Amino acid sequence: MADARTTELKHRVEARRKELEARLHELAADTSASSREAADRVRESLDDLRDQAVERWEELSQAARARLDEWLRRTDKHVGAQSGSSTG
Repeated sequence: MADARTTELKHRVEARRKELEARLHELAADTSASSREAADRVRESLDDLRDQAVERWEELSQAARARLDEWLRRTDKHVGAQSGSSTG
């Protein structure tokens, strides 16, 4: 079973993924060049997460946790850093 820190990280990652998907949907409605560029950056962030796909959270290594924490920090800018995530 996953420890509390891993469970919290899982919830943060899943919430961020949903935020990014919603942001991508918003950007798709805007045809401006800046929105297309922003959408590309959001897609790239989602692709980064897919590349780190976690199937067994209970077996998540320290290195994988660190990569996911870094991914969350990098993606703050795509959602306006409104989630206020912290890494305890």
